[in-house]
Amino acid sequence: MEIKTVDIGNITPFHQVRDQEKLGKLTENMKVNGWVGRPIVVLDIGYIHALTASHRIQAAINADLYEVQIAVVNHGNMFDEYDLGKDFKDPDQIYNILKKYDDEAAELFREDMD
Repeated sequence: MEIKTVDIGNITPFHQVRDQEKLGKLTENMKVNGWVGRPIVVLDIGYIHALTASHRIQAAINADLYEVQIAVVNHGNMFDEYDLGKDFKDPDQIYNILKKYDDEAAELFREDMD
């Protein structure tokens, strides 16, 4: 797993914002405190695809933050066996897939799900 800082606009969220109240609270917190917490777990597959933090990504954008930390999964040949659109749906399933390829990223992903 590689940790690095990237422009928030270069990250594709895992899903759209689903909880406006959660988004509002995160946005207000980030306006005051900036980005606090774990890096976003991502796959670099020609673009940066987030596996976590869809609400935090949008909150950072709303709070006018420009750079965030990401944890890039060492996915090796993961996509020989798994399809991002089909196999990466359920958080437990994603965790189990990540665990095969990158223990650190899997545990960071699990922390974000708790």
